[in-house]
Amino acid sequence: MKLFSFWRSLATYRVRIALNLKGLVPDEVVDVNLLKGAQREATYRAVNPMMALPALIDGEGPILFESLAIIESWRQWASLESK
Repeated sequence: MKLFSFWRSLATYRVRIALNLKGLVPDEVVDVNLLKGAQREATYRAVNPMMALPALIDGEGPILFESLAIIESWRQWASLESK
């Protein structure tokens, strides 16, 4: 699991809280410095064309961009695993 993050991003903070509550730790946290415009660089645009944070890559699945989409997908995966 790779999380693209910035310490001042409230949306990323929301995802970090959800991760913590589920006991999950990203394998890698990539800092995307919004103050320096790093979200506009080609390397990050390849991950998230919307150039917004957070973004999450988890295995072979699709890249998730929105914090609420990331949290909702974990909720759905957890319900599938519990069946």
